[in-house]
Amino acid sequence: LTAVYLTGDMLPNTPFALSDQAVDGDFRFSADGGHNITPVDLESGSSADDGAMAIDQIGLVLGGTLVREGELIPTSVGGTGDLWDNFDFCGITEAGDYVFTGDSAGGSTTDEFIVRNGSIWARESDILDGELLSGSLEGISINENGNIAFIWGIDVGPGAPDEALFFEDRVVLREGDAVDWDGDGVIDPAVTIRSFTGTNTVKLAVDGSIYFTADVDVNGVTLEGFFVLEGPIIGTSYCMANANSTGQSATTIASGSATLAENDVTLVAEGLPAFAFGFFLTSQTQAFITNPGGSEGNLCLSGSFGRYVGPGEIQSSGASGSITLAIDLTAMPQATGPIAAQVGETWNFQLWHRDQNMGVSTSNFTDGHSILFN
Repeated sequence: LTAVYLTGDMLPNTPFALSDQAVDGDFRFSADGGHNITPVDLESGSSADDGAMAIDQIGLVLGGTLVREGELIPTSVGGTGDLWDNFDFCGITEAGDYVFTGDSAGGSTTDEFIVRNGSIWARESDILDGELLSGSLEGISINENGNIAFIWGIDVGPGAPDEALFFEDRVVLREGDAVDWDGDGVIDPAVTIRSFTGTNTVKLAVDGSIYFTADVDVNGVTLEGFFVLEGPIIGTSYCMANANSTGQSATTIASGSATLAENDVTLVAEGLPAFAFGFFLTSQTQAFITNPGGSEGNLCLSGSFGRYVGPGEIQSSGASGSITLAIDLTAMPQATGPIAAQVGETWNFQLWHRDQNMGVSTSNFTDGHSILFN
């Protein structure tokens, strides 16, 4: 039995020892225990500045400042002149990707936030997937691919359902939506979600499946259920990506089906710099090549690989910092021309994108994503 945090411990970067509460709220380890993240309670003498965030027993510093209640949120990490106020839910991966949520001491309509890998990724009053974020975050989960799922209030007018379940920046379920109640794989129109229940009950699996609890309306009767929303992700991530100019590393994921005959695969690159041009690459061979051609990133492919540079395939990441491409499995690009993928083959994907480093134009890559087709 080994103590991780103890009352009286003096963590690096913190001005006070841990109080008799030590760990104050949510606490999470990565899958194999390589990293941990938690809000901690400091013996500061005041409830206004005793809370802080810690990763691996070290006080978390962002923008040169300890993430601590009462401290100014640096503009470099998304601050708007407000202070850190309290911290709620958190999560971390073996690769060190992390998230945490909380409130700032700003206006009541903008105080809720999600911090992701070093900066505020979303804030109350932001618009995600066409929905205005409003009110409280009810939980968040990060899986070992670094993807996140969370439940947040949305402003859809008085008396209307007002919470939604998000995967990354996309709404996947809202209060009022119908669910499969009898488990036959068919949505039952008369059974709808009344409210998401519990605190931090949403959990995201590696394959993108989202587990959550909810009260449902079954023909006018309210019952509670434990649900799984089948994973939108196919394949697995591999190969470490370097941070880009956003301060975080970008990821490539895939949704659809790994069944070749269905020809249904969509690639999504996220965490990109805003309005950066990029395109996807593919190969059957994995690699790890650092800074190819002077890039800031790592190339995760080798051998014969192709580029998605046809009409409409070179895209801007836009304001959302993401690029999406539906691909044709019967025409996988290669240096010698397009070929059809075959059952039993593994194809790997990655996105190259333009970037800036201290005002100098450069480039970077997402991580790699691998799909075994059946």
